[in-house]
Amino acid sequence: STLRRGDHCVIAVKVSRVLSPSFDRFTSFASRYGFCVVYHHFVVLDDVAYLDEAGVPRTSAGGAVCILEYTNTVPEALNTVAVKSEGSTLQVPLVVARFLLFDKGQCQSMALADYGDMPCIFLLLQRLDEGDRDKIVSRAHEMRHNHQRYNVFFNNCEHCVNSVCIGESTSPEVGVVLRNMLLLGLRLLALVGLVAGESWRQEGRGAVCSRPRLRSISTTLCHSIGLATAYIPAVLRYKQAIACLGAHRKLSLFEAWEERTLIAKERARVLLVGGGGVAAFVVASVISRSLPGAALALCVGAPTALDSTWTCATVLWAQSAR
Repeated sequence: STLRRGDHCVIAVKVSRVLSPSFDRFTSFASRYGFCVVYHHFVVLDDVAYLDEAGVPRTSAGGAVCILEYTNTVPEALNTVAVKSEGSTLQVPLVVARFLLFDKGQCQSMALADYGDMPCIFLLLQRLDEGDRDKIVSRAHEMRHNHQRYNVFFNNCEHCVNSVCIGESTSPEVGVVLRNMLLLGLRLLALVGLVAGESWRQEGRGAVCSRPRLRSISTTLCHSIGLATAYIPAVLRYKQAIACLGAHRKLSLFEAWEERTLIAKERARVLLVGGGGVAAFVVASVISRSLPGAALALCVGAPTALDSTWTCATVLWAQSAR
């Protein structure tokens, strides 16, 4: 459908924006099949009336369609880091860290055509009447002239767009990323604990070896943490998907059979991704001493690879069913 003013859109993060359109096109294509962890948000400020001969989205008056977003480009970022580091190489790491956390984007109005190299733009489904769209655009213009400094945790692009579109400065994406990082860290610690315990047992040293009961408890605890943190992300994603479906049901955004299909797909995802993550951790714990690199790769990459594979399969299935 044609984009309209007030639409909340997301795209794969443009890591090399303006620097490499080909790479941005690739990341956008990959996001269609689930190979993307973080997304960028923006709100459309004008109705798209038509595309000109160059493919630029135009308004009915012929002007370029604009969007509001927190944005930056690689050249602009490098220039900012160079200026703030004041020529001191030692300050660069600290300046880069501060930039990424607190100064990475600027709230500004840009042409939608800037995303012409992104073949996949996702639209968040919502029911908006003309009055709702006018309010969103009005809040967006106010935000552009009176916005807070960028903060990856408390004022990122998603905070900005949600504040404009629904009046709440929220970013569920931050919570999901932090939660998954915490669970991954716990899973890695559990794997390290199993490796260390087995190493000490074979070498016959440490309190764990002299106390079989303590060794049994520590091994069971590490296994429990590893298995739980491998399965929990899939369950939480399922709960989030069901909550989204419930919200969409209230807005009558899809048919009953579509809801049943989506629920079945998410249940299958839990079994595949959660079960596969558990199996991967079990295998990683077995091979961790002989093949530590492979064990680490399994522990870190298996759940993400399974999730992306399932998303890719369902997208291809949906395309073939049309």
